[in-house]
Amino acid sequence: MNVSNGTSGACQTVICADKDGRQFVVPILKYTFEIDASGSARLAEQQSPIDLVDTYYGDDGATSSIRRPSQLFEQKPGTDVILVAEAHPPQGREVAHTDVMLHVGPIRKIVRAYGFRVWQTAPWEGSLRVRRCPFGNPSR
Repeated sequence: MNVSNGTSGACQTVICADKDGRQFVVPILKYTFEIDASGSARLAEQQSPIDLVDTYYGDDGATSSIRRPSQLFEQKPGTDVILVAEAHPPQGREVAHTDVMLHVGPIRKIVRAYGFRVWQTAPWEGSLRVRRCPFGNPSR
């Protein structure tokens, strides 16, 4: 089967089978955007590839955070919006956390981004303050 991608996004088709063994085609279309400091989004020149399996920050998926989830699902009734970013607090201040908002169409989400966290057995006094908070990757 040949599929022509007339869009600027990444496109891939996958042949899957349902629980009764019937085959069907799953088209996957993925767009990558870049967001500037003012919050304006534009289509990225380099589109991210489609991930048919989860990709991880570390080598061992059992002990690492998911970097990008697979775009292949049994059923997906809507659209996924995945944010991969670093949060920078206002005026370059050092903070223990900062709130970040993502607004796409009718969807508005606010997340709290924390800086590097350290697990220890003794009580912790104070907080680790950072100038940037990477999302998802605890080892950065």
